[in-house]
Amino acid sequence: MSGHVRRRGARSWELKFDTGRDSSGRRITKYVAFTGSKHQARARLTELLSESARGVLVDVSKETLAVFADRWDRDWASHNLSPKTLERYRQLIAIQIAPSDLGCMALQKIINNVLNKYVIFHKHSVKKLVLLPIYKALKFVYHVLKIKKLHLRQ
Repeated sequence: MSGHVRRRGARSWELKFDTGRDSSGRRITKYVAFTGSKHQARARLTELLSESARGVLVDVSKETLAVFADRWDRDWASHNLSPKTLERYRQLIAIQIAPSDLGCMALQKIINNVLNKYVIFHKHSVKKLVLLPIYKALKFVYHVLKIKKLHLRQ
């Protein structure tokens, strides 16, 4: 896989790199905006190429919360949570989050205000015992997303 760095402004760079080939054999090219020095941009490009080669690079601009929750369950939660907690999180995701507008929303567009509006909207229609775990799960998701966004900006 290959890539390169192109200047966009005084301290702004475009990182362009290939992530592989699609089913028809065409190259899949990704673009990432980066702010910093050229040396830092090259280092970030190297990280992105490494993540792509390992298969852990996520295109946050298109992945929805429901898809992320499924991947999170499969890759992390099923190995790190107790069976009862995992069962409860799966129920909450399947019944409350995935079918809602929030489940269809792109991860990149989810911000703290969106989560708070979701909780306030459901505050009167859902029992407090159910709402608290949903809120905690959403806050955890928000924390993970915030880290991903910061990582992509660097």
